[in-house]
Amino acid sequence: MWLVEKEGIHYALKVCEKSEPEFIKRFNREFRLMQNLNHKNVLKAFSKGEIDGKPYIVVEKGECSLKDAVENGLTTKQKFNLVLQVCEGLSYIHNNGETHRDIKPENILIVDGIAKIADFGIGRFIERDTTILTTTTERYSSWGYMAPEILEDGAFRDCGISIDIYALGSLAYYVFSDGSLPAFFSYKQVAADIYPVLAKCRENEVSERFATVDEVGYAINNVIAARCRYKSLSELLQDSSNLPPSEISENALPLLFKSNGIGELIENFNIFKSMWPKIYKVNPTSVDGIITFILDTFNHDSNYWIQFQDTETIARMSVILCPLTNNPDLKIAMFDLALTKAIYANRWDALKDIYNNLIMKWDKNSILPYTTYIHNNEEKFSMLSRIINVKIPNLVISYY
Repeated sequence: MWLVEKEGIHYALKVCEKSEPEFIKRFNREFRLMQNLNHKNVLKAFSKGEIDGKPYIVVEKGECSLKDAVENGLTTKQKFNLVLQVCEGLSYIHNNGETHRDIKPENILIVDGIAKIADFGIGRFIERDTTILTTTTERYSSWGYMAPEILEDGAFRDCGISIDIYALGSLAYYVFSDGSLPAFFSYKQVAADIYPVLAKCRENEVSERFATVDEVGYAINNVIAARCRYKSLSELLQDSSNLPPSEISENALPLLFKSNGIGELIENFNIFKSMWPKIYKVNPTSVDGIITFILDTFNHDSNYWIQFQDTETIARMSVILCPLTNNPDLKIAMFDLALTKAIYANRWDALKDIYNNLIMKWDKNSILPYTTYIHNNEEKFSMLSRIINVKIPNLVISYY
């Protein structure tokens, strides 16, 4: 595969390196199959020719393969999106009377975020391909993506769309399991709700598989719809032990941001904090958005009367979030919100949490964002000291 350019646009030039007539026929057939297709999820072939006596075809240039994308890490939303795009492309291929016969992550290219099915080297027209180039003894496809019926002598030549559906299930398994090999297909590697869909694609008996790729797409969309069933953080928490961290994050954050006013925010955060370690693991950049939302909620809700126990939740917000943000303004604003509310309520437990888990953990580096705040708010630190009867560290006092 070579990179070529014409009028400022980059293309891929695929050269047939083998000189045997059968391979040249297969290479020419690949171009013929691709020329017959025009869909956003199928790699486009533009032209063919010869270079140094070897045939070539010019196709769209991919940024990476689906295999590369999985290895680099995908969110749950991206996984569903890319797999459904492969379904759309493969459905189009089948509806146009063709099969691919080698669906696998390496043969799916990503172009501007769009999944495109590529490499039709062993594909064929279902009804009208009169020149059968795959012999009765050749077995192409790839281990783990190969339907069991292919292993029967002569079967590959006569296989229809069912082998693509089997391979599609293997491809989806690879994506949803973050790269586990489908040759070792296991329910332990994917979420419980998507597993039955993948298993039905990979049934040993053709009659037990989905009849069409469209049916696969419908089943996957039903999983997505079911995952949107969470109406509250408490419902999500009940299922969280069975969900991957990425899915918890994608559901929990929108539910937290739907909090209407301080009271609902405090109630939701008390649930949210138990899922926070898993959320932060997959989405560390969410910290700033959460702090901003908390501050905005407190700034705009003037009708809520802070309860004594609320200050403990606000203190916990500060303890959890302040060390994780690199934004000094957000760090200080969140800390001040917690300290001020706890002092105003004269709440011992809240102040003790702030003192033990923030102030006492400051060192000469982590204290730097707070130095101006400390200098301007000496009285607040003195009040904290008096209420809970503790000594303010000398490091903090040095900035008075």
